[in-house]
Amino acid sequence: LLVNIANNLLSPKNQAGWNATRPSGAEGDSLMKVMHEFANVTSRSLDYHIKDSLVTIREAKVEVIRENVEFRIELQWKYNVSSLEFPYESMVDKEGRPAQNNGFVKLTKEAILSTNTSGLSVFFGISTFRYKSLSLMLPTHEISLHSKDDRVNTPILALYFHMQPLSEDSHVEISNLTSPIIVQLPILNTFNISNPYCVKLRHGHGNKKFRWSRDACRLTHYTGRSGLCACSRPGVYAITTDMFDDNWDKGDKRPHLMNFASYFGCTMSAMMCLMVCGVHTYLRTSTSTAALHRNLSVSVALSQLVFMLGINQYESPTVCQVFAILLHYFFLSTYSWLMNEAFNLYIVITYSAHNSSDITDNAGSMIKYYILGWVLPAIGVGIFVGTIDNYRADDMCWIAPDHMWLFIGPAIGIMSITILVLIFTAKEHNENSYTKSDKSNKVINIHMKALWTQVILMTVVWAFAFISVKMLDTILKYLYAMFTSLQGAFFVVFYMLLHDEVRAWIKSRQKRRALQLQGFEFQDNHSLDSFASNSLIDRDLVDSQSAGTGGTGSINGSGRGGGAATKSGDSGSGSGRGIPPGTGSLANKDAPRLPRLRELAKKKNRAQIEASSDEGSDCEMISSV
Repeated sequence: LLVNIANNLLSPKNQAGWNATRPSGAEGDSLMKVMHEFANVTSRSLDYHIKDSLVTIREAKVEVIRENVEFRIELQWKYNVSSLEFPYESMVDKEGRPAQNNGFVKLTKEAILSTNTSGLSVFFGISTFRYKSLSLMLPTHEISLHSKDDRVNTPILALYFHMQPLSEDSHVEISNLTSPIIVQLPILNTFNISNPYCVKLRHGHGNKKFRWSRDACRLTHYTGRSGLCACSRPGVYAITTDMFDDNWDKGDKRPHLMNFASYFGCTMSAMMCLMVCGVHTYLRTSTSTAALHRNLSVSVALSQLVFMLGINQYESPTVCQVFAILLHYFFLSTYSWLMNEAFNLYIVITYSAHNSSDITDNAGSMIKYYILGWVLPAIGVGIFVGTIDNYRADDMCWIAPDHMWLFIGPAIGIMSITILVLIFTAKEHNENSYTKSDKSNKVINIHMKALWTQVILMTVVWAFAFISVKMLDTILKYLYAMFTSLQGAFFVVFYMLLHDEVRAWIKSRQKRRALQLQGFEFQDNHSLDSFASNSLIDRDLVDSQSAGTGGTGSINGSGRGGGAATKSGDSGSGSGRGIPPGTGSLANKDAPRLPRLRELAKKKNRAQIEASSDEGSDCEMISSV
C-alpha cells in the first residue's frame, strides 16, 4: 500500500505540486526518509518471521514493481552471504526491454563481508529502490532560479543495509566499504551537457537542508549516455551534470549533401548545355526548333547550377528558401520546355504533311512556347509558396517532404503529356513518311531520338539527385554524376553536332576554306545568310547587275546577295565582257527592280547553300525544322 501511494505521488502529473513546495526538494527528501523507514520495518518483520519459523531464509524477500517506484528487500545469513543486483539481469520492463537499461545497483559478496558484523544478529536485510522520475523532486537548486549548473540528470537509486543489533541502544554504521557499491545510471538529457559527477544524498535535519554530496562516490566510467559510479557508503545515488557546454559537439553534424562527383557532374552538364546555347546564338540559328533548343539548354543549365550552389545553403533560412523556390521553378520549367519540344515536332511533321510552305516564318509561333515554358511554372510555384506553410525542408534547400507531391505531381503530369505527344508524333510520322525523302525522315528520327533520350535521362537524373541527398550514399552520388554528365553529352550530340543548321554551317566553313586555298576572299558575318559557298550564284547575280548598270565589275561581283568572293587580279570593265555601250540608260530604267532581284538572289543563294552543304552528309536541311 505504501509503495502504491509513493508511486502515485511521483507521477509526472503531480510535477506542478512538487515544484510549488518550499524549500524546493524538501518534500522529496522527506519521502526518501519515509521509504527508508518502511524498508527498516519490512526488514525487521522478515527477521521476526524467520526466527518464528514462518518463512525460510530463501523466502525472506519482498519485491514490488510499479511505474515510478521499484522496491526489493531480502534477508541474508551472515554465514552464507551472496552478491546482490537490482534489477537483476534477466528482469524486463513492461515493454519487453531489459530493466537494467534504466539503471541498476550491484553489491558484491566482498563488500558485504567487509562490514563489521561482530556485534550483529545472524540475519540482516538489504533493500534497493529505483525512482525513475524522482530527480525532478530533488533538485540541487531552488526551482525559481532556473540554474543550469549541476542538475540531477539521471534516475535515482538507493541501497540500504538493515542490521539488527543485539541490544536496542547499540547502533551499527556501514561506511568505507573496501569493495564499493556499483551504481550504473543512464543520462536522461544528453543534449549539450558537461561536468558529470556521481553524488550521494545527505538528508536534511531540523533547519539543515538536504544536499547532494560528492564525498562518498566517484565516477569510474562515462559515455555521454550513461555513467558508472563506485560508492563507499550505502544511501541514495544519482549523477549531476551541467546542462550546457561551451565546447559542445552533439556528434550528429549536418552531412555534406554533395561530394566532388556531384559537383563535377552538375558542372559538366551545365557547361555542355550552355555551350549548345552559345553555339546556336553565335550562328544566329533562326528556326523555331533552334529557339526551343536554346531555351531548353538554358533551363537545364540553370536547374543544375541552382541545385549545385543552393542545396547546402540551409544555414541561412532566407537564402535557403530562395534556392528552394528557384530549384522548384527551374525543375518544372525544364519539363515544360521538353513538352514544348514535343509539341513543336508534332506541329512540324503534321504541317509539312499537308502544307509545303515554311511554317518558321510565323513570328508569333514562339509566344505560346514562352508562356508554357517560363510563365506557367512561375505561376504554379508562386501559388504553392503562397498557400502552404513550411515550404522547404529543414535539412536541405528543397521542398519539404510533406509537400513533395507539389514537386513530383506537376512533373508527372507534364511528362505524361510529353509522352502522349511523342507517341502521336511517331504515329503521324509513320503514316506520312512515304511523302518525304530518306534523308528527311532521318532528320525527323534524330529529333525524336533526342526527345526520348532527354525524357528518360532527365527523369533518371532528378531521381538520383533526390535519392543521393536523402540517403547520403557515395555510390548514389557517383551514379548521379554519371547520369547528369551523360545528359549533357547527349544534349551536345543531338542538339548541336547533329542539328541541321549547325551541320550546314560546318559544311559551309569546310567548302569556304577550300575556296580560300584557291585565292578567294570572303566576307563573314557569322550568319547563315552570309555564307558564300557557291560562286555560281554570285556570278549570276553580278551578271544581272552588270548588265543593268553597264558599269565595271569583277568576275564574281561586289558581294551583293549575301557574300562576296573576289579573285585577285581578275578585275575588268563591263565593255571588256562584251556588254554593248549605251545600255546604262536601260539599266537606269530598271533600277527599281534591283532590290527585288537582290532579295530573290539571296533566297536562291541560301537554298543553294543548304542543298550543297549536305552533299555526302547524313542529314538533309529541312527549313521547316
